[in-house]
Amino acid sequence: MRLLACTLAVALVACGSGNSTAPQPHTLIVQVSGNGTVTSSPAGIDCGSNCVATFSQAVTLTATAGAGAIFSGWDGGCSGMGTCTLPMSADAAAKATFQATPPPKTRVHTLDVTVQDQGESYQRLRESTAAPTAAHNSPRTPRSHSTSRRKPAGASPAGAAHAPGRRAAPL
Repeated sequence: MRLLACTLAVALVACGSGNSTAPQPHTLIVQVSGNGTVTSSPAGIDCGSNCVATFSQAVTLTATAGAGAIFSGWDGGCSGMGTCTLPMSADAAAKATFQATPPPKTRVHTLDVTVQDQGESYQRLRESTAAPTAAHNSPRTPRSHSTSRRKPAGASPAGAAHAPGRRAAPL
């Protein structure tokens, strides 16, 4: 009888004594840097700064950028640019980083027109990707041009379209 009791006790210990253990819950800490939010599936994480939740199964995190921002990636237990799945077999931490969207480049176009005394017009177009300055944003006052045939002192000979050192293309 004693041998039977020992055999039964060893069998119960080896089989786990019939009690099954549920998965242990683990803590997930999520940090958010910038304008955006992180949510989880299953539910538990839904935050725009720092949040903590406990899970006993795998968790998928999704980062969503706020207005004027882009998601720039994960750190910690997550990496890359897409969703992040953590097995939650131990405590974990993840950080989502969002950056402000850069403003679009502004192109400034300036048109200079020169009218010669013979009535021919020439123009020059300058292009730039620099941000507009106050001078570019202010309205330009048109200059009045004389249409008389008299040439001012030091004027270019007939047919010259510009002052020395300047090039212009005919319209």
